[in-house]
Amino acid sequence: MKFSSTTNAKLFLRLCALCFLHMASAESRAQINPQSPYSRFVLGTLAEPGNVVAAGMGGITTWAEDRLAVNLYNPASYQGLVRTGFQAGAQGSMMTLNDGVSTARLSNAQPREIAFGFKRPGTRWGFALGLTPFSTSGYAITQTTAVENVPETTFSYDGSGGLNKAVAGASRLFRLSRPDSSDKPVALIAAGVNFNYYFGTITQQRKVVFSDVTFANSRITENTSYYGPSAEFGMMASLPLYSEVQDKEVKKSLKLQLGANYGLASPLTVRYSELAESFYFFAGQPIPIDTVSFTDDSRTESTLPSSLRIGGGLTFSHNAIGAISAGLEWRAQQWSSFALPFDQSSAISRPADASSLHAGVQFLPASDEKFLGRCAYRMGFRQSETYLSLRETSIRQQALSLGLTMPLLYSRTWSRLHFAVEWGSTGTNDNALLQEDFVNVMVGFTLSPFFKTDEWFMYRKYD
Repeated sequence: MKFSSTTNAKLFLRLCALCFLHMASAESRAQINPQSPYSRFVLGTLAEPGNVVAAGMGGITTWAEDRLAVNLYNPASYQGLVRTGFQAGAQGSMMTLNDGVSTARLSNAQPREIAFGFKRPGTRWGFALGLTPFSTSGYAITQTTAVENVPETTFSYDGSGGLNKAVAGASRLFRLSRPDSSDKPVALIAAGVNFNYYFGTITQQRKVVFSDVTFANSRITENTSYYGPSAEFGMMASLPLYSEVQDKEVKKSLKLQLGANYGLASPLTVRYSELAESFYFFAGQPIPIDTVSFTDDSRTESTLPSSLRIGGGLTFSHNAIGAISAGLEWRAQQWSSFALPFDQSSAISRPADASSLHAGVQFLPASDEKFLGRCAYRMGFRQSETYLSLRETSIRQQALSLGLTMPLLYSRTWSRLHFAVEWGSTGTNDNALLQEDFVNVMVGFTLSPFFKTDEWFMYRKYD
C-alpha cells in the first residue's frame, strides 16, 4: 500500500500551467484600463513592489516575516514558508485628476501577482515561481484647439500595454548559533536568488483629427517590445536581542530583523515598429487611405538599471499578547542612466533617479481561540521620488495604508485572505502638471492543502 500524493502533484502542476497562462493573458487585457496620464512617459507607471500583505505594511518587502505568503521581492524569504501553497492578488483603483482648474475621475482594475511557493516541511530550503506586473501604460489624452485655416483640430494621445516579470527563485536558511537546552531564540540568516525575465509591449498612438472633412486626418502608431533576463539576490537575518524563558518556554523576546535585496542591471532587447498613415472617418470608423511611412521590427539594446532595497525592524513577542513588528525600508534605482531607444524620449520628460522610504507596523495576536485573534493587522506609510521628471519637476508620491489578513472560516488549513487599502497622491499642479489623488483597494489569497491527509508533494512513508 502506498501513501503518496502523485495525483495531487500532477493536478497542482496543471494548475500552475493554467494559472500562468491566464495571468499572462489577463495582464495584457487589464493594462488597457485607464491609468494615470503619467503612464505616457518612459516605461509607464512602475508597479509598486510587493504582494497584498506588503502593501498593507507600507510596501515593506525586505525584512518583515510572513510565513503564509510568497514574497517575490526578497528571495531569501522562501525558506520561511510554512508549506507549499498558491497565491494571487488583484487591485482596483479610483483616481481624481486635478490640473488646478478642473477635475476628472478614473477607475481601473488589474491583477497584482500570481505565485507558487514550494516548501518541504523540515528542510531549510524554499522555492518559488511567480509572475507579476512591472509597469503599466494606459492613458487617453485629448486636446482640441484652433489651427490656421481650420476651425477646430483635435489632438489625441493613447497608450496601452506594459511590462511583466516572470520569477523563479530559491533560498536556504542558516543558523549562526546552536540552540541550547533552554530553547532560547538563536541567530538565523537566509540567502536567496531570483532569476527573472522581463517581457511586454507598449503601444502608443498619436492622432490629428480635423473638423473640416475635406482634410485628411493622420495618426502614428508605435509598438515597442522589451524582453530580457535578469537576476537579484536577497538576504534576511533574525538576531535575538533579549529573551525570557521559563520552563523551556519563551515568555518574552525581542529580536532585530534585517533584510536586503540587490537587483543586477538587466540587458533588454528592444523591438520597435512605427506606422504613419492618413485616414478618413466613414460611419464613425477610421478608414486608412494612405501609408506615409512604415518601420518594421527595428531592433536595439537597452539596460534596466540596478536596484537596491535595504531595511530593518524590531519584533517584540509576548506569549500573552502576541508579536508586534515595526521598522523601515529604503529603496533606490538609478533610472537616470536609462535611455529610451529610437529617440522616443519626450522633450518635457526624462528618467530620473528614483528613491523611496517605507515605514510599517504589524500585530499578530497571541490568542487564536477567537476569529479576531487569528487575524494579522498592519499599517504603513510610503513616500517616494518616482523615476519621472517633467518640466524640470520631480514627480513625488506618498500613501498611507492599512492591511488585514484573515483565515478562511471553518477551514482547518493555513489558507488566508489578504486585504489592503491605500490613500495617497501623485504629482503636483506646479508647472502646469497634474495632481492625482488615489485610493487603491487590494485583495489577495493564499491557498494551502485542504486536509491533513492531502498534502501537496507529500513524500511516501510506506511502499
